[in-house]
Amino acid sequence: MRVPLRLGLYGAGLVVVFVAAAAVGNVAVPEETVQDWVQTVEDIRHEEPGHPGTGPDDDDESTETDPAEDPADH
Repeated sequence: MRVPLRLGLYGAGLVVVFVAAAAVGNVAVPEETVQDWVQTVEDIRHEEPGHPGTGPDDDDESTETDPAEDPADH
């Protein structure tokens, strides 16, 4: 078989596999479960420390350092 034909068949096979996986996923996993997963990920992202603007108290300026302070003093 020629290389372009083989690569084309391989690509078509991949498309078929991914479309089938997406179809099975849409049927097998309820929408409510997906929404729970999304909410859980969002909750985890908001709980991670050290990421400004992602937590419930993102306007808290107490974690910022004063540029005039010498880090060696700590």
